Amino acid sequence: MKIEMGESLMQSYLKYEKGSLITQTNWKTSSSWTIENDSYEKVEYVFNKIQTHKDFSDVFKKSSLEQVLKQAEIDVVGIDKGKVYFVEVAFHENGLQYGGRLETKDRVCKKLLRAYLIGLSYFPEYSYEIIFASPKVNKATDDTIRDYFFVLNSDFSDDEKVKFEYIANDEFKKKVLIPTLISSSADADTSELFLRSAKLLDIFNLLKFDDDTLSFLPVSDISELSDASKETLQNSVSPTPQNYTGNTVIEFRPASEGQFRRLLLLKKCARRTWVYKDGKTRTEVWDAHNFTESSNLKGNIQSTNHWRSRKETGLVKVILEIL
Repeated sequence: MKIEMGESLMQSYLKYEKGSLITQTNWKTSSSWTIENDSYEKVEYVFNKIQTHKDFSDVFKKSSLEQVLKQAEIDVVGIDKGKVYFVEVAFHENGLQYGGRLETKDRVCKKLLRAYLIGLSYFPEYSYEIIFASPKVNKATDDTIRDYFFVLNSDFSDDEKVKFEYIANDEFKKKVLIPTLISSSADADTSELFLRSAKLLDIFNLLKFDDDTLSFLPVSDISELSDASKETLQNSVSPTPQNYTGNTVIEFRPASEGQFRRLLLLKKCARRTWVYKDGKTRTEVWDAHNFTESSNLKGNIQSTNHWRSRKETGLVKVILEIL
């Protein structure tokens, strides 16, 4: 079975960043599975809603609900306590493209709406996070897709049971690639293709981690490369910044954001340490009794006065630690 690098990366992302207990690539439905009557009524209702929706009526064309469910194949599925992650990932070197801009939008929305129907059919008691991820999407296509993700979340959120998320371009690097490499760096598990490739680079000291920053092959180590390779490398990789640049890091302890969230919901208490560029720190206890499953963890931090005034005060890091 062929495993794409993008699928392997997203599997590692679900495991190490989202905290999924079970993950699988190239997930398919089975004709032997049955759908409970109550669930099927809900699935049928949502399918008809899609078929008559002004923006999505063409995504399934003339396919029946049975055909949509039977033909389903999802790139990566992750299961956590009470939540299922459905991920579709596309890695096109020249930028995401399934034909024209609108056709690409339709293909993306088809994948996500089909995943929603699958969730309602076979995981009716769970909530869903349905993700489309791509490292490179050209601006016109990116703008179009983002507009329709707003519609997806507005019209199919099902009282916040489902969340549609779009991760692309620089956000892909910041939310998926670098956090996954960092959070998995301490593990010895190399069963996943993406992690094996990262371990290979690490063996030869070609990867360097510095908080939430990742750099490749320091310039001092490239003396044996050809002139053409040196030029390509130096033009494409910027050195890791050593001085304060105004970027503020949020660090979790334990390092996995998903694991931190679960422990915070359980213990309702954490320590927050604000670290400034002059070396000073400020520590406080965070009473998180109002924090719920639907709360935005990073958004909670970023809504504080400490964070909002970070440029003036020189805040470089926030450390969140479960007590």
